[in-house]
Amino acid sequence: MIGDYAANATLTSDSTQAIYRPCTLEIDRWTYTDFWWRLDEISVDSGYSYAYIQLRLEGGYYLYYMLGTNNYNLNNDSSSAVYKVDGFNTTGTWNNINRNITHDLNASLGLHSWNLTQIVLYVRGEASGRISVLFDEIHFQDMKGPEIQSVALSPAVPEYHETAGVDVQATDNLATIDLVNVLYRDDGSWITVEAEYNFGKWTATLPELAYGLEREYYVQVTDTAGMQDTDDNEGAYYSYISADSVDPAVEISSPGEGVMVEGNVQFEIAAEDPGSGSSGLVYLEVWQGEMLIYNDSSAPFEFIWDSRMTSNGTKDIGAFAYDAAGNIATDNVTIDVQNDVASPLIYGLQVNPTAPEYGEEVTVSLVCTDVTGVENATLYYAVEDTAAFSGAQSWTAVNMSPEGMLYSGSIPTQEYGKTVLYYIAAYDTFGQESSIGSDTDPLSYDVADTQAPTINVYAPSPAQPVKGIISFNITANDAASGISEIQFYVDGDLVDDASSSSASFEWDTTALENGDYTVTFVAIDGAGNEVSSSIEYEVLNPDAIGAIGESLSNIMAAYGLFIGLAGGIVLVLVVQMLLKKRGK
Repeated sequence: MIGDYAANATLTSDSTQAIYRPCTLEIDRWTYTDFWWRLDEISVDSGYSYAYIQLRLEGGYYLYYMLGTNNYNLNNDSSSAVYKVDGFNTTGTWNNINRNITHDLNASLGLHSWNLTQIVLYVRGEASGRISVLFDEIHFQDMKGPEIQSVALSPAVPEYHETAGVDVQATDNLATIDLVNVLYRDDGSWITVEAEYNFGKWTATLPELAYGLEREYYVQVTDTAGMQDTDDNEGAYYSYISADSVDPAVEISSPGEGVMVEGNVQFEIAAEDPGSGSSGLVYLEVWQGEMLIYNDSSAPFEFIWDSRMTSNGTKDIGAFAYDAAGNIATDNVTIDVQNDVASPLIYGLQVNPTAPEYGEEVTVSLVCTDVTGVENATLYYAVEDTAAFSGAQSWTAVNMSPEGMLYSGSIPTQEYGKTVLYYIAAYDTFGQESSIGSDTDPLSYDVADTQAPTINVYAPSPAQPVKGIISFNITANDAASGISEIQFYVDGDLVDDASSSSASFEWDTTALENGDYTVTFVAIDGAGNEVSSSIEYEVLNPDAIGAIGESLSNIMAAYGLFIGLAGGIVLVLVVQMLLKKRGK
């Protein structure tokens, strides 16, 4: 009945045309007709004409859909149900019969189980009557869609490295299942996968999903009538999160099994969480016995282990790799630890010079040896104002230079009076330490000053006799301890002193008898070192008469004869008084 062309039945003069189609169809309450027809002409001068579509059912039952008639009546009875359809006796117009077959049968014949056996397209023209009908698209519609009975995921918890199967079981009451689709999304965009039928179910294969990601999915089933059923888990969608039960891989590639090691040991470990989309390696731990010696979260997994952290002997090393899903992989090796456990031997300490002075660099040297080699020897020093050890020093480190077994280091020049604290620590290639002194119990020396200061004397020339009051200017210098005092002596007797590096002294010779005198100046530095400078002078002060004559001559030269005589008289009187005072 389905094709590109319509079937035409045009009848006159008492003739009949019927088109039969045997079929077997179980009619249920969802089965509808979908019949297209057009009545082009119906006329009669005598007799009658009519056209109908007849459905023949098991048990001798009939269902008639009357398309048109003149002077002919077909009535219901106990085995027949007759209906005039929409468009009855209308010519020139295409009409569609869309009726519920079960309803039409039950309404007239009562409740039964209906099974269609034949379809008849029937046209009758009698006597001079004429009738013309076109039939096209004689279908039955399944107005009930398919029904999804179950949706199952296989495996129940898919792994990141495997596809997931969605198994669907579905039925349809009349039409057959045409298409089963599983729609899924990982990132918001729905993707359709068509399921394949196999052994009573439809299976859609979903691609691999990286560990820890969530995938939502739902099922659509379409029958051959275009009806659909959707199972989206009541709007919540089905979903699963990809799992990872695959252990990571780990291998200790270095050191090898049974290797003897000492000191710093290079470890190289290969670890990964295999496969694209796996949970990924989270971290790696390496244990020596119950002691964690390494952990890291990213490759390369390489490290140096100081084997001196454990005792000598056979040791088990275990590497443990963890992925994000909690899976663990392990690898083990056994190594033989044989370390030098003795610290360096140091002796023969020398300090040069033995009594350091200000301005002198001090060289500290010693002999240092070790079975496995000396890594370094370090000289530490600190400077204090006093010899009292405070314990709060800021130590300066000096790497000592080796020359064979002899190691030397220098302490720079220091000021006079400072106390230099020092100690030496030596390390072997394993970091084991020996020391002479320590930061809490250091060695020490005081910076000395045994150099005398210098002195400069600015004085009258001793080539001529001196008289009256004589002035001296003295300067002294000491680069180390400084000048503490300048002393002034006459013939060994202290006349004056000054607590500074420069001084001015006056020597009153008028109270002295004329004669030879030794003037000495002594400069003393902070360390007690002295320097002196002596000058021999002849003191020659005039006596009283000589003094008067000299004075008188000066007055007469300045003021004339008469005034000079008057002045002379006065001077004589003054001299007499002085002579009396001296007892002469």
